[in-house]
Amino acid sequence: MIELFAIRSGTMYELVTESVTLRGQRYQAPRSIQATIVTKQGSQKYYSIKEGDTVLFKWKRKELFRGTVFARTPKDEKLTFTAYDMLQYLVKNQDVYVFANKRADQIMKRLGQDFQIPMTSIANTGHVIKSLVFKNDTSLYDIILQALRETKKQTGRNYQIYSAKGKMGLRAWPDPSEVWVIESGVNLIDYQYSTSIEETATRVKMRATHVEKIKVLKKEKKKSKSTDKEKGKKTTKPTKPKKPKMVTQKKEIEMLAVANDSAARSKYGILQHVERVSGEINQAQLQKRADVRLSQKKGVKKELKSIQALGIPGLQSGMPVRIIIPDIGIKKTYWIDQDSHEFKGTKHTMTIDVVEKNTIPTGNQT
Repeated sequence: MIELFAIRSGTMYELVTESVTLRGQRYQAPRSIQATIVTKQGSQKYYSIKEGDTVLFKWKRKELFRGTVFARTPKDEKLTFTAYDMLQYLVKNQDVYVFANKRADQIMKRLGQDFQIPMTSIANTGHVIKSLVFKNDTSLYDIILQALRETKKQTGRNYQIYSAKGKMGLRAWPDPSEVWVIESGVNLIDYQYSTSIEETATRVKMRATHVEKIKVLKKEKKKSKSTDKEKGKKTTKPTKPKKPKMVTQKKEIEMLAVANDSAARSKYGILQHVERVSGEINQAQLQKRADVRLSQKKGVKKELKSIQALGIPGLQSGMPVRIIIPDIGIKKTYWIDQDSHEFKGTKHTMTIDVVEKNTIPTGNQT
């Protein structure tokens, strides 16, 4: 069932393959394979592989991966190698860039051209980004991801960077009408499930310092008192008092916002989470932040991970999947955060981790 080829100078060489592991993670750029091949049996030698070779992996005649060999480990007439798809070149290359009035897809095309990365279909993302500046060396992947974040803020649309048949592309995030199902008693093999209130909060306190500008009277310096006789001067009529001067001063006001989960507090007691917010903010905004943070930290945290099932070749990170496990009350659709597919002989199994929301993470991902 496994078909693994090395492609060199346009010629395909089939490799004698023992096993293949195909992996990927949402918003972590390249997918990869790790394969173990047989290079020698007795006096019989088989075709091997070296760094820079292109490899093609098929399962049941369907292409699942095409990429470049980056590492090898030979041992006992076998060789284990790691190959990455074209998105690896977005991770490995860094530079400084300034973009003005460009869409995310135009930025991606520019980077692909600058670094000679083959491209397939690049979807028009619509939103024109006024300015995007990278003063420090930044990976090409993080540059594109930042452009996609800006696009998501304005349009609400998600886009996916992908690699297909040795070329990188950009498409609207797939949202298939038909979703694969993993169900206990059908194709589910094993899973890990836990519940916890270790990170739960039943009360949130947020503090901030609000700087308010106020006007106050300017204090005049007092002159030293002396008599006219001491000065040897004649007395004169008193001068008119000067109009008081007003000056602006900054006054710091300490603010506090509290959000409570009364129902959970009666069950678990007071579990207080405290934060200090920096930057200019008013009382209403501070209270809203406290309410949002409580909504994120309230309730029992449930974690479902390491879901092992019979292999589904097309199921990979970034795709939705329906999980049904009646024993723990799970019957809902998740997004696959990372996937690992194991191929050996005619057997295919997979292990996935899932998340409830397909949100773009903040910060560098490389």
